[in-house]
Amino acid sequence: MTLIGQNCAPFYAVDQAQLQEIGTTLFSQSLDRFGQDRLLKAMNVAETEDTAALRESGAAFWCPLQRAYLNSLRMRGLIGGQR
Repeated sequence: MTLIGQNCAPFYAVDQAQLQEIGTTLFSQSLDRFGQDRLLKAMNVAETEDTAALRESGAAFWCPLQRAYLNSLRMRGLIGGQR
């Protein structure tokens, strides 16, 4: 959620408040379920992979993919149209 907020907001309408709320909720639930060590390792792997994808393809390609993925999870409106 952090990478979406940082990288997509300059180019797309992004609901920062909702991204923050979802990110906080996911973190809390994951921390309770998996523990700090496992969660931080998983977050580091995911951030590394997503950062590499962003560098390789650029936000103009990566952000619409994230929007489609979030929409498939019924989280519509987090990433809106282009600015």
